[in-house]
Order: sequence, then structure tokens, then C-alpha cells
Amino acid sequence: MKEHESNGNAKVSSDPSDSSDDEGEEGDKNSRIGQCRLKLRAALEVQHIAVFFTANAYYQIKTDTNLTEPDSDDFKALEKKEVDGYEAAKTIRKEMLIDISKKVERYMRIIKEKTRDKQFVNIPQMKPFLYSRGLESYRLLNKFEDLCTALNKHAEQYNAWRDVMIKLVSQSLIDQEEDAELEGDEYERSTKHQDEMYVYMEALRSMYADRHDALTGQKNILISHEVKAGIMQAQKGEGPSPELFLSIMNIRSGLVPDPELGSLRGIVSELRSLVTSLEWQASGGSSRASSELEMVGEVLKNAGQLIAEQLKISSSLEREVEMFRDTMNNRLEYYRHLQQISDTVAPYDEENAGKPMDEDLFASKLRSEETLESKISSLKSKRRYLLHLRDESGSEDTSRICIICQSSFEIGVLTVCGHKYCTDCLRLWWRQHRTCPMCKKPLKPNDFHQITYKPQDLVVQQEEEAPVNLDQERHPKNAIYSDISSGLLKEIKNIDLDGSFGTKIDTLARHVLWLREHDPGAKSIIFSQYKNFLAVLQRAFHRFGIVNSSVDSPGGIENFKKDPAVECFLLHGKAQSSGLTLINATHVFLCEPLINTAIELQAIARVHRIGQHRQTTVWMYLVSGTVEESIYDLSVTRRLAHILEKEKQEQKITDSAEESLISDLTETAIDSANSMELQDASLTNLMTTGASGGEMVKKDDLWQCIFGNSSLKDGDGRSTDAEREVGRFLRGEAAEQRRDELNDVA
Repeated sequence: MKEHESNGNAKVSSDPSDSSDDEGEEGDKNSRIGQCRLKLRAALEVQHIAVFFTANAYYQIKTDTNLTEPDSDDFKALEKKEVDGYEAAKTIRKEMLIDISKKVERYMRIIKEKTRDKQFVNIPQMKPFLYSRGLESYRLLNKFEDLCTALNKHAEQYNAWRDVMIKLVSQSLIDQEEDAELEGDEYERSTKHQDEMYVYMEALRSMYADRHDALTGQKNILISHEVKAGIMQAQKGEGPSPELFLSIMNIRSGLVPDPELGSLRGIVSELRSLVTSLEWQASGGSSRASSELEMVGEVLKNAGQLIAEQLKISSSLEREVEMFRDTMNNRLEYYRHLQQISDTVAPYDEENAGKPMDEDLFASKLRSEETLESKISSLKSKRRYLLHLRDESGSEDTSRICIICQSSFEIGVLTVCGHKYCTDCLRLWWRQHRTCPMCKKPLKPNDFHQITYKPQDLVVQQEEEAPVNLDQERHPKNAIYSDISSGLLKEIKNIDLDGSFGTKIDTLARHVLWLREHDPGAKSIIFSQYKNFLAVLQRAFHRFGIVNSSVDSPGGIENFKKDPAVECFLLHGKAQSSGLTLINATHVFLCEPLINTAIELQAIARVHRIGQHRQTTVWMYLVSGTVEESIYDLSVTRRLAHILEKEKQEQKITDSAEESLISDLTETAIDSANSMELQDASLTNLMTTGASGGEMVKKDDLWQCIFGNSSLKDGDGRSTDAEREVGRFLRGEAAEQRRDELNDVA
């Protein structure tokens, strides 16, 4: 016996891993039970369909006079089989719905028992003890009485709506009654009932929230927001029973206690403060204060009892509302399951077979699906391109060979599946196959992304403080700014970066890092008309370890002035920078050329102004071969014209002496003209409104920037790109013609 006990003890105190093994076995058992239940439900669905349609077949045979004579023995036998079949189908449905129906019946049974035994929360009348009013307590006691009266009316309406809710949730479920038959429209028949139940449920929730707010002063933000959203939806004719919902909410809004009355808890607090004041006056010998103190003390005692009682009732009301909500949700879940079964035995509609029930809604969903698929495809292509950029960053010896023609290329196409081809080869292939030549993945138009291995040349223009002569014939494009030396640009490009954000941003970062090495302690202002561009630039600077601040960041200006670690200050065209002085900066970076010179000069003037004793340098960035060149040419042309016009007016020189005037222009003349430009221009009218967007451009200027670049044309005014494409087409046509002639000869 002792040995048996010791063995038993040893078994109990065995390795804790045994308990985890038992839990694992229990979990596997529950998983198997769940799988078996799913299989059983699927089998019951098939059985229900077979039994129901068999009974339906008996009915059709019975009612067909060509097959069955009415009131004959065969007729009665078929009728009996029909009834038995429908009863058998009903029994199967009950078995399929047994779990959810038990939950609903349990809630309904609780509600019916509470109704029978009158166990629902009884909200007692609030009767304030006010036998008299004093001079100082008159206003407060009137407010106390008005609040109690409002809450009593509120309680009466809550009780009335609760009675309606009890009737709605106590109704028997469809198909659970003995004489019920499945007709295929059970969910539709219950829709009105469920909508009314939802409306009264929201009414009870909002009434409880209003009462709790009036008692404690704590507003239920969630319920308030849901009610406002429901009212807006109902006003549009949407949502459950919109007319009933609006009617209920109008009644509810009329019963909400006046916010000026405050809360019962607030009134109790005021009564306590009043008692303290009266006690102080009574101690000074005031007989009026003594008598009023006795009366207010009784009211305070009564109010304290009321709030304690009402808060206890409020907690019970909350549990009651939760019970109604759980019952409603489970009833709705039951009808969803029943409708799923009903849909499997719905009558066959031959005319609408295979068609959607709501064609307009179906068509709109299809359009939405196509739009989303297009967006997803485009985003996948962009993601693949970004991954390609990451993988290609810093690797100069990467293979850039077209898989189809095995030739190197500079401009090609990257597919969403990650394969690279030259543009011409893939265009010809895709016209015939619509798949990737390598992996055979189907490709849509949005699955491609153009890649360029030959980087665009970034031209950096430099403007220095030293006096310059403007030679219009030798430097027609750079009459204001001079080109940066190739040696300096090479030094900047040779600086390594951890990652890539594009040609312009990368070069800007390299330039700042170059200044860190060659001009230690120098500070720079980086200006762009686009706020969004500076946001990307700021992320890049954080990545590359360049400390910066911006005009939008808290304390950004002071940090730039006082913190020596801050190297750059980001300034955008939307910022009202007039009057801003940043003379501690010696470099200004203009991220793009501007047509409106005043915007550019406004940025430069933050540094190049009175008080600046050091040489300042302005760097303008533009990408060659793009519209930025045209913008720069137009800006310089207008700026020179403005300077020359001013000089001719001051020196009274004719047009014939203009060439000699150009060669004699000095920095002083340019500064003077710039000052006039700033005075004449209104910066608020030069920028678009809103958070995004850039400078305002006239239609003629826009046309000139896009189509007015003469450098893209030869001497006859013909586009070299167009000629190249035409020649390419003609050579292809000639090759095809020769091939056809050879085939004819053969």
C-alpha cells in the first residue's frame, strides 16, 4: 500500500513537461473536433438540399393535373410525402442551427424570466428635500430641483422604450415554431424587425449615456459620436429604419437635461462649498447664515443619498443595456445562418441565372476592382524599381545586357518580376506574347517601369560675390550664373553615399558633405518652391548624417543660428520669409530654376543682406536635357532684359549701344536691379495657395518652357529626335519590303 502511494506521489510530481503535453493533446483533440463539426455541417447542408428538393418534387407532381388527379389516393400519398419531407428538412435545419439557437434562447429565456418576475431595473423617482430656500442657496436649489425633474421625465421615456425592446427581443425566432415552413425569404422578413430592434437599441444606449452624463458629468464620447453618425446617415435616407431613427432621436434630444444645469455630482460639490461659506459666516455671528446652514445641510445630505442611489442604478442600467445588445447580436447571427441555408434552396430563376441581383452595384464593384488592380500593379512595378535601385546602388560593373538581343542598353524596361530588357525588344515581344520572356509571367501595361542606366547630367550653376562681366555672346545661357568647374563637380560626385534618393538629391547631399570637408563650419540654406521635395530631402539628409533644420520645425530658425552642428536650413516658397535674417549662412542652394525671379531673390536675400561680411555663394541645380533648362533660359533672359532696361533708363543709352552696355555691367548694377525686382513683385501672388504646388506661371510661359527649347532642334527647325524616329521607321519598312521580295522570288 505504501509502495502504491509513493508511486502515486512520484507520478504527481513528475516533469512539468507532462502538463504541457496534456495541453497539446487537448488542443489537438479540440482541433479534430472542430474539423469534424465542419464536415458534419457540410454533410447536413447536402442532406437538407436533397430532402427539401425531394419534398418540392412531390409538391410539383401533386399539383400537376396531367400527372396526378386531385383528391385521389396518389394525391393524398404525395401530399403526405411532401409534408414529411418538409418536416424532415426542418429537423435538419434545427440540427444545423442548434448552437446559435441555444445561445439566443438562453438570452431570451433570461429576458422573459426578468419580465415575468419584474426584475428589470426600476429607476426610482428623484425627490429633492426642499422645504425652504435661502438667500444664497436659492439659485442652486432651483437648479437642483430642475435637474431632478428632467431626470424623472428622462426615466419615464427610458422605461417606455425598454418595454418596446423587451417585446422585440422576446419574439420567437423564425423556423423555430412548430408550424413554420422555410419559404426562402426568411432574412428579408426579419429585416424590418431587426431594423426596429437596432433603432431602439441605440435609443437605450444613448439614453443611458445621457443619464450617466447628467449624474456624473462624464460624457460618453463614443456613443455621442455613433449617434451623430447615425443621424447623418438617416438624414440621407440610409441605415436601419431612417424615419423611425430620426423620430426617436428627436424625442431623446428633447429629454436631455439642459447642460446649464450641470450634473448632480457638480451640484453636490457646489452645496459643499456653500456649506463651508455659511459655516464661516455663522461663526461670525450671522443668524441668517445659521438658519440657512441648517437648511442647506439637510439638502446636501439628501443630495448625497440621491447620487449614491442613482449611481448604483446607473451601473445596473449599463448591464441591462449590454444584455439587450448581446441578445440582439445573437438573434442577427441566427438569421444570417438561416439565410445561408435558405439561399441553398431558393427557387431557380432561369431568366436571371448567372446574373447579379443588382447589376448597377455589380458593375460599380467591377470598376472598383479594375481600378484597385491597376493601382496595385503600378505599385508593384514601382516597388520592383526601388528594389532594383537599392541593389544597383554603388555597383558600376553590373551587367546591363538585354536578355533578348544580348546587347547592352542605356534606356530599358524593368518588369514587375525583376527582369530587364531594352525598350525596343520588349515592345515587339509584348505585342505578340503578353508575357515575360524569361519567366512567362503574364504582364499588364502597368507591370513595366522604365529604367535609365546613363544618368542625367546635373548642371550646377554658381553665382559668386566677385564682380563679373556679362558676355552675352560667349555665355548666352549663363549670363547670371557661371558653370561650376568640371574638377569641382568631379570631386563632389566622387563622395560615396549610403543609398540613393535620385540624381539631384544625391548630388545635393554630396555637395553639402564636400563643403563640410573644404569649408568647415559653413552653413547653407537650401531653397525649393516645393514643400514636399524638402520633406524627401530632409529624410535623405537624416539618412546621410547631415544635421538640418527647417522653417516649419519648432525652433528651427534659432537652432540654425545657434547650434553649430546644424549645417543646413531648409526653406520653401510657401514660407513667409520676408524679414528673416540668416547671415550666418554663406551658401544658398536653389534646388530648381524659377521663372519668377523675385522668389529666387527672396531666398538669396536671407543671406546676402546688410550685416553680411563674408563671401556668399549661390548654387543653382538643374537637370540637363529637361524642362528645367528651358525655365532657366527664360528666367535669365528676362532678368537680363530687366537689368538692361534699367541701365538704359539711367544712362539714357539707345538700343544701338546695348552691346557695349552689356560688357560694362557690374555686380552693383545687378544688385540694384534685383532690389527693384523685389520691390515690384508681390510674393503672395507668385505662389499657389494650399500646402502643395509651386510658383504661378502664365500660359505663355508654360508653353515656352515646354516647347520653346531651341537646342533640341537643328538649324532648319526640325527636331533631331523626330528625325531619328522617322529614319528608324523607314529603315524598318525597307527591311520588311526586302524580306517580302525575297520570299516572292523563292
